[in-house]
Amino acid sequence: MILTKQQLLATSSDETNTERARQCANVWRWDNLEGNERAVWGEYKTPGKPFIVAVDLHGPGFKCSCPSRKFPCKHALGLGLLLFENNGSFKAGNEIPESIESWLEKRDKRAAKAKSDADPTFVEYEDADIPNSLREGEEKEKIWDASTITTEKRIAEMKSGLIELEVWLEDLMREGIASLESQGAERLFNISTRMVDAKLGSIGRRLRGLIPVLGQDNWHEQVMVTVGELYLLMNGLKKVETLPPLFQTEILTLAGVNIKKDNLLAEEGTWDIWQVMGVFTGREEQLTVRRTWLMGENTGESALLLDFAFGNQGFDNHWKVGDAFEGGLVFYPSVFPQRAILKAKEGVPSEPPVINGFQTIEKFQKAIAEAIAKNPWMTNFPAFFEKAIPVFEDEDWFLADESGAAIPMQVKDLMGWKMLAISGGNPIQVFGEWRGNKLYPMSWGDEVLQSS
Repeated sequence: MILTKQQLLATSSDETNTERARQCANVWRWDNLEGNERAVWGEYKTPGKPFIVAVDLHGPGFKCSCPSRKFPCKHALGLGLLLFENNGSFKAGNEIPESIESWLEKRDKRAAKAKSDADPTFVEYEDADIPNSLREGEEKEKIWDASTITTEKRIAEMKSGLIELEVWLEDLMREGIASLESQGAERLFNISTRMVDAKLGSIGRRLRGLIPVLGQDNWHEQVMVTVGELYLLMNGLKKVETLPPLFQTEILTLAGVNIKKDNLLAEEGTWDIWQVMGVFTGREEQLTVRRTWLMGENTGESALLLDFAFGNQGFDNHWKVGDAFEGGLVFYPSVFPQRAILKAKEGVPSEPPVINGFQTIEKFQKAIAEAIAKNPWMTNFPAFFEKAIPVFEDEDWFLADESGAAIPMQVKDLMGWKMLAISGGNPIQVFGEWRGNKLYPMSWGDEVLQSS
């Protein structure tokens, strides 16, 4: 066997994907496990049609019929891990399935061509990872960048507004954050209005959102965090045309450019069995804002549905924590995709989905560090803990794992005591948003109960 376990694990995109792969490396999750000296393959069980998974041991190469956007996905990695940890569960495959054999033949042809061309820049793609631009007879893959979501005129208007924002931020730093104590609300409102006029609506809303923060116990800290993020965003926007495509899209949408939903719905989307993990509804001036977090059973993806309703209008969809459905979501283009829109809702699964989460605080901390490294402007990170204990100590609430490691929680009213009562001091499931440096619980309990 050419492939080693260390080489297999080195192909993982991140620690979270590796952990999910380990959970997939259980015999009871698989059917028809077979292999030979070249490859192993099997069927990963799902409530619907099983995923066909294969690993080329001479590559390594990976193939999976699941809709995950990670490559290799957790199922392919899990199949490889299962081979190393329980190779007795595989039987000799005398006949390779036609789809697997065809895939291996294509890999061999590409490898032979690369060798004959002696091209050091050659990159070998797997079937599931071939960019559309390399497929013959198919349309080129759509690239999300500045040119696909806005116009040069709009970008020029936004950059003009940055000049005023930069002067305002520098004046604030020179005078000190404490200068906002006297006329902070008026100053924030004025600069916010000017940002909206300069087509920088999202920046304007963030500045206006600091007004109710003034006077709170930690308002200096919250203002400094926002100022730092805006300064980073401002400098990125100045040179947006020179950045990679997804960073262009990320920065422009953060600054105020909206991507039309019709353009997103033209994308294929990510299909899975999705479960509602948390719902938060709040008010922003005349708007009612709702954040709904979903998690996919097979892809392991987390998705945020962000909805707005003006005045007393209601929302088109009703989401309840614990509900599950089979369907497709389309993620907004991003360096770390989170926000998505519903493309199709096809039905309700016959059995509750199995959602995998963090088992330790350490694994959560690694995951959020990786996420922030990809997107430094990320404000909300979804966190689902499979086993966690609410703890009240020194007048503050914490969420601890069984090793004793803990993270701070921000709870309101009697929420912390309700969580503690349900847990009885034992580990329970907890889902929440990580904002800044605290976890804001949204649901909890052995059945992921709603928090409000």
